[in-house]
Amino acid sequence: PIVNIEVPPTQNQVSNDDVFSKVEVLKIATKQTDPFIIKQGNDYTGFSYDLLVYLSEKVGFQYEIFE
Repeated sequence: PIVNIEVPPTQNQVSNDDVFSKVEVLKIATKQTDPFIIKQGNDYTGFSYDLLVYLSEKVGFQYEIFE
């Protein structure tokens, strides 16, 4: 599963659209746990990874995954 999503703090309460427009790359910390996150070489698969990809495309953000 996804363990942590790090979003830099903001000074004022803003909408999600504003937060994602200011963050260049979300840093995602994860741990390999079948069937949620499966690492195959340098690639990832699994339910949580597929959800992350879907959300990044719909909301419009980039991400980096760390173990």
